[in-house]
Amino acid sequence: MTIIKRRYGNTWRVISGAVVTATIPMPPTSVKAQSTTDETADITWVAPDDDGGSALTGYTITATRVSTGDTNNTSAAAGATGVSVTSLIPGELYNFVVVASNAQGSSEPSNTSQTLIAGTPITHGEQISAADTGVRTGVVLTDMGNYTTTQANEVHVGQRFTYLNIKHAGCVFIDCEILYTDILYAVRISGTYDPLPRLEFCTIDAGSGSSSVSGVATGGVQMYRCKILRGINSVFLNGPSTVEECYFTGLYHPEGAHSDCFQVTNNGGTYTKITRCKFLAFDTDGADGYDISAQANSSIQVGSLSGPVLNLDVTDCYFDGGNYTCSHNNTKNGTYGDPTGIWRGNKFGRNYRYGPLNRIAEYFDLDNSNVYADTGLPVTG
Repeated sequence: MTIIKRRYGNTWRVISGAVVTATIPMPPTSVKAQSTTDETADITWVAPDDDGGSALTGYTITATRVSTGDTNNTSAAAGATGVSVTSLIPGELYNFVVVASNAQGSSEPSNTSQTLIAGTPITHGEQISAADTGVRTGVVLTDMGNYTTTQANEVHVGQRFTYLNIKHAGCVFIDCEILYTDILYAVRISGTYDPLPRLEFCTIDAGSGSSSVSGVATGGVQMYRCKILRGINSVFLNGPSTVEECYFTGLYHPEGAHSDCFQVTNNGGTYTKITRCKFLAFDTDGADGYDISAQANSSIQVGSLSGPVLNLDVTDCYFDGGNYTCSHNNTKNGTYGDPTGIWRGNKFGRNYRYGPLNRIAEYFDLDNSNVYADTGLPVTG
């Protein structure tokens, strides 16, 4: 007799032969979270590939409050693929895992959902303000000085740095401030790591300012609800990244400088998503605001300068200011090829010097969902 077994975490189940032995189910997959109100989030998942040979009896969804590690469990019926989790604290960050159960016990945890903030969701960058981003009110910061990560998956909450050098995968920084004045880049991520480092509710600010400093230089990063102020360039992107619900403005713009809120020069030919952000390409007012009469160079400057820029997805953002608000400058086409990607649902102000777009439509899939904020008419160029 031939007996075939399948491994389920630390257990085995016989799946052919004279006897079929039940065991715990496989874990659920594709867990996703969406905030729906200040205290509620909708969680969805895909049922396990195998129930372990015993019918599922239900699911347990665990919400973890990132700042404290506190957990909150919600139950769901065996046939469910989604549930609403309640009693969240508005303004706090949460992630979620789902466990399936049968008569033999509980599965291993699912993948962890993306982190979300409890509260009415932001659907467009036009809604974002400075107050929605950066270190949150009431957080007491611990001074760390210059810091370089020493291992993967470090988690830092409520710290202040004068320089941050991220050299390991999966490091997370929440409610942190990088206040710098004399370093070329406040945050440097020198490689492309898996998983990507993540910055959440971080403030990156040149403070009193310098003619030689910029915000983030990265080979790949995830940014969520970050606020970046008073550098020559806010983000210099050189790798695959996801940037969500961030606020960029108040650039230093010394004579001859090429000051941009965001530069995309190479994403390794993979994928970069910029969504629900606000970009205000104006010079700093000397404090933490901006001078609407003094345009910087651009909100986003794109060009395959150090490598290919492919699959650049720019959606539901708000742009204003700049010489050209969004611009393409691809001086090395012959080396790296033309960039590709889509621009959808973006809104544009009219406080630019020359125009809203410069050579964007030549290279990207740009449709009529990109409009002026005041009239709703399509932006072209």
